[in-house]
Formats: sequence, C-alpha cells, structure tokens
Amino acid sequence: MRATIAPDAPASLCTRPSRDIVAHVSDLIRAEYDEMPCLSLTLPQATRLWSLERELCELGLDALVADGFLRLSDDKYILDSPRCRAVGNRRARRVVR
Repeated sequence: MRATIAPDAPASLCTRPSRDIVAHVSDLIRAEYDEMPCLSLTLPQATRLWSLERELCELGLDALVADGFLRLSDDKYILDSPRCRAVGNRRARRVVR
C-alpha cells in the first residue's frame, strides 16, 4: 500500500501524510498484530512487509505506541502486552488471551 496524494492537493498534504492516511495505516498495522500477536518488527522490516514509505510507516507505528497498543523494545515494535507463549514443544505456539 502506497499513499498517493492528488496533484492538486494542498501543499500541507504533500509534505506530510494526513491524519486519515495515518489512521488507515495504523488500522492496517493493528489488524496484523491482532492476527499475529508474536509479531516483532523493526521499522525497515515493517516498511517492507506493508510496502509503505518509511515516514508513513513510522507515523502509523508511533501512533500505536502512543495508544499503548505497541511498544518499542530493542528497535522492534511488539505488542505492549504479549499475548503469546510457547506451549509444549518449540514448534507449537498458541495465542493466550
């Protein structure tokens, strides 16, 4: 997903993503972390995974950190309250809620 802005858009939209775009990106990221609670991504990994420009991806991730949904640990974005743990052997993983 690449954010595109109409050529006749105001200059303020051309320099920084709008709140709506950032909210949409945050929703996309939140859905992925809900689907995969053990996800642990650096900013470069996240930009590649979601095909986003670096600034837009960082704004989306930072919004989720500000909301308390994610936290930044060792340069990786992870769920603030981990909801997964190994169960049984190392190959078996189960979501614990």
